[in-house]
Amino acid sequence: DGPFPLEGFLGKRVIVNKETEKKMIKSVNESDLKSMASGEAVTINRKNKTPIRVTKWHAPIALGSNYLPSFSKENSDALGRRIVPIHHGNVVKDRDTGLKAKLLKELPNITAKIVNSYHALRREIGEGDIMQHLPEQIKEWGGDIRSQTSKLHEFLSMEGGERLVN
Repeated sequence: DGPFPLEGFLGKRVIVNKETEKKMIKSVNESDLKSMASGEAVTINRKNKTPIRVTKWHAPIALGSNYLPSFSKENSDALGRRIVPIHHGNVVKDRDTGLKAKLLKELPNITAKIVNSYHALRREIGEGDIMQHLPEQIKEWGGDIRSQTSKLHEFLSMEGGERLVN
């Protein structure tokens, strides 16, 4: 938080936030988030130190949430295109009260598998658009998110009369 939200990300191989707030872009600048998601250059301000310019962002970002993020109108389309959703549609019927401990124990392995898979795909496709190489189901979920975050999609899905502006 505060004026140095990216400082803690320096040198990380992956960034994980398990409970992303509804107002997702609270402390991180939306332009920085877009650049990070696209693997572009990002300037990181540091407390009482000279800012660092990371010429190519490499750390994948994983955000967990129970709802769609809310972006500013200017960035909703651009950020929506950069989200790779993983839908968890199963409803838990018999709660495992020891699951949290089990998952925490496995978290280093789970994180390593995700990071290694990302980097393996990146090596395989090079600098190409990673979105074109995702499984069809994930692309479909991404379309669902874009349809809910994109002002253009919202406009195009309106009936003819609704598009009229007074």
